[in-house]
Amino acid sequence: GREKPRVFWELSSDLWTAGPGSFINDLIERAGGENIAAGAESPWVQLSSEAIVAADPEVIFLADHPFGESTETVAARPGWGEISAVVNNCIIELSQEEIDVVSRPGPRVVEALELIARALHPDAFK
Repeated sequence: GREKPRVFWELSSDLWTAGPGSFINDLIERAGGENIAAGAESPWVQLSSEAIVAADPEVIFLADHPFGESTETVAARPGWGEISAVVNNCIIELSQEEIDVVSRPGPRVVEALELIARALHPDAFK
């Protein structure tokens, strides 16, 4: 199979993310990624900046883009310049519509899966 890129899904600028048992975690895994928070103790977890840097995500999804976070603000965080996703420009700013699609289970789950899979495995969609 394919490599499973490490994913950080940012829900808020204070570094809340989706952990095990969450719909988003399921989507990341089904789309062929590895959620860096998959080993957390609850579905919603706040990570430290240091823990994220240490986990070295290869793709970062910004689900807090409407709140002012961007590729630039993420790259400017102390220590984050070394993260693979930042180095390789693999930060995905989700629009409000995309956030709506991925944030709740429903008939658009197929769209959500494709959105994530395209970001994780762009070569598979050429």
